[in-house]
Formats: sequence, C-alpha cells, structure tokens
Amino acid sequence: MFDDGKEILIDIGIDPKSGQNIREIGSDIAKDELLLAKGIRLGASEIGLLALSGRKTVLVYSKPKICVLSSGDELIDFINLPNNGENEWPIDGVIDTNRPVLISLLLEEGFDPIDCGIAKDSEEELINSIKNAFSKSDILVISGGVSMGEKDLLKSTLNKHFNLKINFGRVYMKPGLPSTFASGIGLDGRPKLVFGLPGNPVSAFVTSHLFVIPQLRRIAGLDINWENIKINVELSNSIPLLDSRPEYCRAIYLHPNKLNSIPSIPKVKCLFKNKISSNLLSTRSANLLLELPSKEEEEKKGNFSGIKSGDVINALIIGKL
Repeated sequence: MFDDGKEILIDIGIDPKSGQNIREIGSDIAKDELLLAKGIRLGASEIGLLALSGRKTVLVYSKPKICVLSSGDELIDFINLPNNGENEWPIDGVIDTNRPVLISLLLEEGFDPIDCGIAKDSEEELINSIKNAFSKSDILVISGGVSMGEKDLLKSTLNKHFNLKINFGRVYMKPGLPSTFASGIGLDGRPKLVFGLPGNPVSAFVTSHLFVIPQLRRIAGLDINWENIKINVELSNSIPLLDSRPEYCRAIYLHPNKLNSIPSIPKVKCLFKNKISSNLLSTRSANLLLELPSKEEEEKKGNFSGIKSGDVINALIIGKL
C-alpha cells in the first residue's frame, strides 16, 4: 500500500497452508461437461473455451455468400452521385438505398454479401442479372420488381426461366405486402433461394429482418437464437392510427437514466413521423420492431383509439439494446 507516496508494508501474521487458495480440479469445467453445443455462433468467449480445452480446430459452417440485387429503371446508383452533394443531383430518378442497407445488414450478421448492381425493368436484363448472381452464389436477395405493376417481372421470370417455385408472393402485413420467396433446383442442378423484397426502403428493411436474416442464420448452421427474440415492451408514445393489416413499427429502446431503476418491462419509442414506406428516416437507430395489431383486431376488443402510451405490446429485437 501507499500512503502519501510512501510504501507501507503489512504483516499478515498467519502462515499459509499447503494447497490454500488453490481451486479444485474441475471447479472451472467439470469432466464430461459440454463446452460448446452444435449450432452456436463462435464469439470471443467461445474461442476462449476452445483455447482452454486445447482444441485447435473444430468443424464449422462456411459463411453463406449472398448476392444482393436491386431492380428498377428509376434507380440511381449512389456511387455515381457527386461527392457530398457538391453538384446538383439528378431529379429524374430515385437513389437506390436498398442495396447499401441490405449489404450492411448482411455484413453485421457476419455473412458474405456480393453486390450485383441494378437491373433495369426488362425481362432480358433481369434474366441476365439473375444468371450473373447465380454464377456467384446460390442465394439471391433482390429488392423491387415484386409489386403489381406491369414492369414487376420477378415472379414470372423466376418461374418461367429458372424453374423456381414461388412459395409465397404476398404476405398480409405492413410494410411488406408483396414480399416473395422462391426456391428450387437451378439450371446448374444446385438448390437456389430467392428473397424478393419490396422496393420501398422501409419495406425492404423490415422484411429483411423478418424473412431474410433468420433464414440465413439457419443456413449458416445456427440452431440456437436464429429467430428474432421477442420481448414485452411499454410504449412511451401513442400510435393512434392502426392499419387494416398487422404492422411492424420501427422502435428504439429507451435506456433508463439510473442503473438501479431498470423497469421489469422496458420502455420504447416508436420511430415515425408518418407511415410512408419510403421514409427511411424511420429506421434510424431502430433496434426493435413493434408488433402492432390490425385495426379490425383492436376494434373487436372495443378499442377504437389505437395503441396508447403506456400500453404493453410485443417487440422483436433486431439490434443491440
């Protein structure tokens, strides 16, 4: 010890005994205790346990490679934009935000995304873009081309030219009604998976968390925690207008000011100025998706005023809290 810069020596006065303060064999890890179960993700602690056990190699699944493609004549690749908006941006198109968002989400999950660019709204170009994607990976995530417009060609193209089965092409939810999933044996004899996401940025963000990420976790070998964890949360703001469809609202977890005041049910704030599915700002910092009931479901319970502040609802965790 030190007192005013001077070292002080302390005399214990008791002789140590042989074996004192030595942990018993097996106190850290007992014999035959399971260290790592099959299907878990290897993180820092898991790597430490492997080192402790003396295992230098283990069998792991390879990281899935996923091609990411956008579709639409109106899309502008943000890479081709002037730096920092120094010059006027084109006004005859829409900046493609889906590809950078989806690629970033896949990277956050530890996957290996491949940027396959933008396909124009023609059957020939879409076919060539999908062929290019399938030459690099057996999994394709494509945004756009799945609505009801004349140029929304994805489902017919996958079925007609790639012999893939459309497992579903509509989901009764908001946002994400035209979400599509196709699968089958490709022209090269290998299994193929295609996730067709809506072109609206918020729709693509939400459906990627609900459909794409969980399924890719399973493909990557995760048997544990591959689904989004669901928790109960308390709303800090009201949501007066419910939709006719069940809805997933972006939200952020509100950290308590004091550690000793953590509530049993965490409070959250719904992130929206409006419910427009192009409003990418409503996804900023979002780490939860609130499961909002349909308007009809609530009215059957006698609730005609929407979800109020203080109400407890379900939420899916999509980011770090």
